[in-house]
Amino acid sequence: MLKPKSTILITGCGGFVGSHLTEALLSRNHSIIGLDLCFPEYLTSNLSGNFRAITGSVHDDSLVSKLVERADQVIHLAAIASPHAYVKNPKRTIDINLNASIGLIERLRFTGKPIFFASTSEIYGKNPAVPWKEFDSRILGSTSINRWCYSTSKAMVEHYLYACAQEGSISFNGVRIFNCYGPRLRGRVVDRFISDAIARKKLVVHGDGEQTRCFTYISDLISALIVLVESAIKQNKFYNIGNPIEHSVNSLARIICEEQGLDFNSYIEYVPHSSAIGESYEDIPRRVPDCSLALSELGWEPKVHLREGISKMLAYEKTLSTNGSPLTMSSDTDE
Repeated sequence: MLKPKSTILITGCGGFVGSHLTEALLSRNHSIIGLDLCFPEYLTSNLSGNFRAITGSVHDDSLVSKLVERADQVIHLAAIASPHAYVKNPKRTIDINLNASIGLIERLRFTGKPIFFASTSEIYGKNPAVPWKEFDSRILGSTSINRWCYSTSKAMVEHYLYACAQEGSISFNGVRIFNCYGPRLRGRVVDRFISDAIARKKLVVHGDGEQTRCFTYISDLISALIVLVESAIKQNKFYNIGNPIEHSVNSLARIICEEQGLDFNSYIEYVPHSSAIGESYEDIPRRVPDCSLALSELGWEPKVHLREGISKMLAYEKTLSTNGSPLTMSSDTDE
């Protein structure tokens, strides 16, 4: 066996993004220490050699310190990212997304070990001036609305990383992820629509369905992360990573219905956001990235169109339903 290129600690390793990134980095001869509250069986049973799965919490200071000592660099993905979760439990969201992240950064300062941080398109809030560039203004709602605790906690980690980099105590790379989807995704609009379409249930749309998103296939995100993780130079900045083609939620539902041979008008149902997610939620009408910085500095651009990605997800979900082996995924930064 070849000597690993590097040893990388990945928090949130068992989640949607984490599991795909782990596989990609292992295939590139890195050694991975994965930290998560739980791991899907396929990740622990099918991977071997340079992979160690550590069951534990990013709040376990002693454990995190030991794992940081063993690693050459850290990829921090562990977070609460589900709208249902951060609307229902804002304190836990802030505790994990902000406090645990700062605790991890503190263990890396002055060690010379870089950190990669997965941030979010939620950073920009409801700024109406789309597409968003990396240094555009953030426009958020009231602090009494739980929905904004996720954006704010992620933004504070970004502030802290910039502050530490300015004093020379740490180096980092980071991304703001725009609505990533693909096989293994759980708890988002894309996988919910797909599961219901396969079961021939109605697709429940929150609001009027005209809110737009830019859906980024997992392989496109992973290709960007690989460039940044393996970069010898840490840029100390964040990059938008997303597919800039804008789709309404209605358009997404229509594509999935068409791929499944369902009549859109017969298989769609609309419910208010307040009923679906809760009163302490405020929707973002449009979410569109400007990815020109990633193209110019990383040579990265997305390749997978939405219909192609949906087709791949449908095939994957049908295989799961046939085999009767659903996955249990932990939370990570899967936008």
